[in-house]
Amino acid sequence: MHPAHINDHGSISQAQFIQRVHGDWFIASSGANLLTARRDQGQAVGFVTPDLVADNAHFRYTVLECLALLLASWRDRTPIHAGAVVHAGRAALLVGSSGSGKSTLCYACARAGLGLLAEDVIYVGMRDRLRLWGNPWRIHLLPDAPQLFPELADRPAQIQANGKRKLAVDLADLGATLLHCYADRAVVCLVRRQASYASTLTPIEPHAATAALSRNLEPGFDLYSGTGVVAEMLATSGAYQLDVGSNLTGAVELLRELLGAPAGDVAHKR
Repeated sequence: MHPAHINDHGSISQAQFIQRVHGDWFIASSGANLLTARRDQGQAVGFVTPDLVADNAHFRYTVLECLALLLASWRDRTPIHAGAVVHAGRAALLVGSSGSGKSTLCYACARAGLGLLAEDVIYVGMRDRLRLWGNPWRIHLLPDAPQLFPELADRPAQIQANGKRKLAVDLADLGATLLHCYADRAVVCLVRRQASYASTLTPIEPHAATAALSRNLEPGFDLYSGTGVVAEMLATSGAYQLDVGSNLTGAVELLRELLGAPAGDVAHKR
């Protein structure tokens, strides 16, 4: 797997590539399939079976997008495992382990009118200035999402390219103005579920956010050497603990206030 598509719960049906990085070399293998890339040369090569090519979605996900994003990431695009919502060019990074509810919270924010940068992966560039890039067009939710969002009741869960069973939601359906491809400022919010009804947002020390962004990385995110530097830079701009209770609206309101979004910008669209 590669960082552009790491999502929360679900099983993976297809054979997955085992990835290794050594110096400027990247190598991945799955059975008779072999991928390799060279950072110093900016080149990638894949040797794949006809069966893999015939599975269009899986081939695009595990080969084409994997290698293309890897080469792009090596050239000042460090991937960070986080969702992000945006207002006025400022992003709130939602950082949490798989299953912490990042995608659910991103969708709740988007349907309430906050912009979306990405549900699960942010690419951070620092060559000229800090800039965060994302893919805001789709959010993938667990099959039980209609319990929280009734408008999704008629949308079937399907096996996605990464082998996980999810509801794929096109964010353009909520309005094109919600889609943001980049942001130039950010704060970090460590997302944690809690059993109570209320949600809370508490300032924390930057080093706690840095550790959450750069340690115990999930597969795919551990391939990049610059994660620590990027994490430290992001955390110095503001760090918070967001404990999300059963009242998602409360969590959305806290993020709205954090980003300085006027109440009129987040009126429910549904």
